[in-house]
Amino acid sequence: MLMRRRNPVCDDRRGCSRGNVMQEYRAYLLGIDGHIRERMELESETDEEAVARARQHFNGGTIEVWQGVRIVAKLDDGSE
Repeated sequence: MLMRRRNPVCDDRRGCSRGNVMQEYRAYLLGIDGHIRERMELESETDEEAVARARQHFNGGTIEVWQGVRIVAKLDDGSE
């Protein structure tokens, strides 16, 4: 589980803007049988950044990136 940390420069008491809010994502490396082989949790500002980070972390294979119950991307490079 990811712990949320307060930004010491911008907290709710100061009323600063929430421009770049980090979103929580999960990425899964799937095996040939479709079962999860590895999981990672990450925070990113955008879907595209989350997908790029998952692709770099797993370096190939079939990868699914999720944000909550929403699937963001399913990547399959055909290496399995």
